[in-house]
Amino acid sequence: MTDLTPAAALRAAATALQDVAPDITGPLAGLADPVADWLDAAAHAHDAMAKGAASVWPEPHEAAERDAWVAKQTDQPALTVARTILGEQP
Repeated sequence: MTDLTPAAALRAAATALQDVAPDITGPLAGLADPVADWLDAAAHAHDAMAKGAASVWPEPHEAAERDAWVAKQTDQPALTVARTILGEQP
């Protein structure tokens, strides 16, 4: 697994998918753009949740609780798809 944050992994996978979209043929040809949009939206949502959580749990000793909440709220199916696109084991 790379050292990418969830949002960075989601964005990287969206970009990678958009890069190969013109080469995808057959019944999956039309899926690249909507899936890339989904991954990008999940990245934006993750960033917003992390920012919001930082205002609720601002203290350093609250980091574990804050990070656990953000992880639970993150779109895990999108993150699994992103990691698969990036060649990681989900």
